[in-house]
Amino acid sequence: MRSRHGKVDDLGYPAFGMGAAADLLDVEPAFLRALGHQGLLNSHRSQGGHRRDSRADLALAARAHEIVDDGHTVAATCRIALIERKSRPPAPSSSETAPGVGGGRRVPRRTGEQNMIVLVALRNESS
Repeated sequence: MRSRHGKVDDLGYPAFGMGAAADLLDVEPAFLRALGHQGLLNSHRSQGGHRRDSRADLALAARAHEIVDDGHTVAATCRIALIERKSRPPAPSSSETAPGVGGGRRVPRRTGEQNMIVLVALRNESS
């Protein structure tokens, strides 16, 4: 059963451009590119060739940022994050997350810090 919200509920839908993703995570775009070069992020490409990331990608990148902040290199971080991801059960599909984001409630515009809290919550939700 597909949610009435369609792509809004889909954790895998590539909705965020590189700049928006970097802003949400409070990182440089180069950090996200490095995660892609190491094989952690598989950014989708728009028709124009621009990188697009999903909420699931952002949650993974947020976890990678935490690991880097602990003092690990990007290469080690990617290996750690991949191991963590493989040890977790798969995230629910969009049909399993209905009736919508936040139980169908409208969410007011958030600050960067609040967005990070949401991304961490999404990461915890998918684990």
